[in-house]
Amino acid sequence: MMANRLTLFHLLFLSFASFAACDRALVLFVPEEVSLEKGSQQSIPVTFSAPPNETLVVIFHVTYSSKKNGTIVELPDQVIITAGQREAHFPVRAKNVGQVTVYLQTNTSRKTGPRIQFFVIHSKAVRIVDQVIGWIYFLAWSVSFYPQVFENWRRKR
Repeated sequence: MMANRLTLFHLLFLSFASFAACDRALVLFVPEEVSLEKGSQQSIPVTFSAPPNETLVVIFHVTYSSKKNGTIVELPDQVIITAGQREAHFPVRAKNVGQVTVYLQTNTSRKTGPRIQFFVIHSKAVRIVDQVIGWIYFLAWSVSFYPQVFENWRRKR
């Protein structure tokens, strides 16, 4: 009976040890959103949780594009990360205005990795003006409700 318990304990220990070894897989870190002006180029960092023990190839999977018949961003076919290298960069060139969603995947994993959303805009100045106008609209809309609240409070007194 004791031998069965000891064997069961060893099996459980080995299964947990193998599970923990699988859990230490490399994790990719990339920016979630990248904003580019039309015609510009930017270098995007890819960082690993730990330096890989072997050479890795990162592949890009485009899952969404706001333009079906045109290229919004030019991505490399793949990014090669040599063993021991913890960070790499890849170039991205903005071709047309729009939005693209890309998932990254390494050659050592079947799961897709992190997602990057690329936003290509005409001008950063236009984007800033757009955000300022949006906040002004939001504040004006919010303030528009206070006169009614004040009027109700004054009548109730």
